[in-house]
Amino acid sequence: MIILWGMAYISVSTEHPRASRLIFVFFIEKMVYVGTALYFWFVMKPDIMMMWNESMVTTIFMVIYGVNDLLFGLMFLYAWLQYRK
Repeated sequence: MIILWGMAYISVSTEHPRASRLIFVFFIEKMVYVGTALYFWFVMKPDIMMMWNESMVTTIFMVIYGVNDLLFGLMFLYAWLQYRK
């Protein structure tokens, strides 16, 4: 799935003024991931130390993926606001 989204990003990289709807879809997708991260942290309330002992890589991923998606989502929102006119 990541490769598919990467190909979609590349396919519109030079056409962003004409691809504002697709850019908005990218924003929505990122916000879904942010919502998932918030659910994980505030509803499931994981034990970070237990996660760290089981898998350091998984713990690092779970700590940063929501923030990363938020930043990229805000970038897509900014691009959409610039090109939707």
